[in-house]
Amino acid sequence: MGQAASIMGHITAEASGENNNNDVVTPKRGGVAVTTEATVELKLLIDKETNNVIFAEAGKDFVDILFSFLTLPLGTIARLIEIVAAKHLGKESVRDGNTFIITADLAVYPLTTEYLTFLTSYVRGRLYVFLFVEVLELLKHALVSQTSLTDWLLGNKPTLEMSRFFPCDVKNNSDIKFSVTLVLKKSVNKILYALVSKEFADFLLSLLSFPLGAVIHLLEGKSCVGNMDLIYNSILKLDDRYMRSMDSKKWLINPRMGCQFKLSNQISEIEEKMPYYCYYQGNTFKESIGHGEFYITDVFKILEKKVRKLSLIDYSIPSKGNPQGYVKEHRTFLVTDELVFKPSCPISDFEFLMSLEIPLNDVKNKAVTFGLKECLNILKAALTSDSALTNGLLCYIDPMLQIV
Repeated sequence: MGQAASIMGHITAEASGENNNNDVVTPKRGGVAVTTEATVELKLLIDKETNNVIFAEAGKDFVDILFSFLTLPLGTIARLIEIVAAKHLGKESVRDGNTFIITADLAVYPLTTEYLTFLTSYVRGRLYVFLFVEVLELLKHALVSQTSLTDWLLGNKPTLEMSRFFPCDVKNNSDIKFSVTLVLKKSVNKILYALVSKEFADFLLSLLSFPLGAVIHLLEGKSCVGNMDLIYNSILKLDDRYMRSMDSKKWLINPRMGCQFKLSNQISEIEEKMPYYCYYQGNTFKESIGHGEFYITDVFKILEKKVRKLSLIDYSIPSKGNPQGYVKEHRTFLVTDELVFKPSCPISDFEFLMSLEIPLNDVKNKAVTFGLKECLNILKAALTSDSALTNGLLCYIDPMLQIV
């Protein structure tokens, strides 16, 4: 009954009459009520017997926000989940006047007459959701949970659900090649770290600029990132009766990276050059940047006065003093299994190896070369485990290692 009480504490009791106001219920996190004028409406359906959220009924505003998660670059997601406010999550993609059903695992379906008949056997409540902080909490759950909606509404702490890693099944239909030196623990076939060149270091850092939808597209809808695959596949099934246009649908399921992020070893599609605009909320542009009170978009809003047109660094065009990529040329880096970067030199590398307290006779170096398929597996492993190199590479290179 504890779970039922928690859920029912968040909804307007239309069936039981517990709330005479019958308008707004303020969500709570950690016993603290959160209020704001910016809200979106959800209507919840609760299973009376199991006390679980079956699904929510939502309009276009909430679905637009949910779908816009796919447009966020991985680096932006990492930053957003560390702060308490996020405005302007994305463009509108869903047509006005439509209503949708969202299941507990965040699959989205148009509301049909079949669902309307189904509703009558459940407790029906109404919830007004705090747009900024609450939506970020939903994003956190969507990235790690298999029952995102229920966990989010209950205020459960997002926890990564570790599962067996399944490598992606894509073809190496690209000329991309990387050569690295792996340092392995022989007894367990675990990669301790890798010594990599500038090219592979640039590739790993470029992953932060990948929109989540582009990642799922590259992994053919099988990223295994929380409930994100279900959101992605929901968009694939929606036609022009529900989407504003097919262009907006394409923008969600395969958002392209900015042209300034193009590298010589590029695995994600790049958009054409376009201007960007920075809108700020503080008194001055400089002050707003310093306090994080800004957002960047390719949409120009003629009525907005606090805006600066941006000239972004184009990493795709090497120039004097500004070589292509992110790190300096002729450098070697140590990358741990968890993808932590360190500058490499013989002394610091040996000190790091000693800190692992592994007998030297259980350590082996191996030079390997791999391509697109292995890069995608490292990407997938980085999103779903804390052993990105081991999970992403070892299943392919183990037969070649001949560790004894």
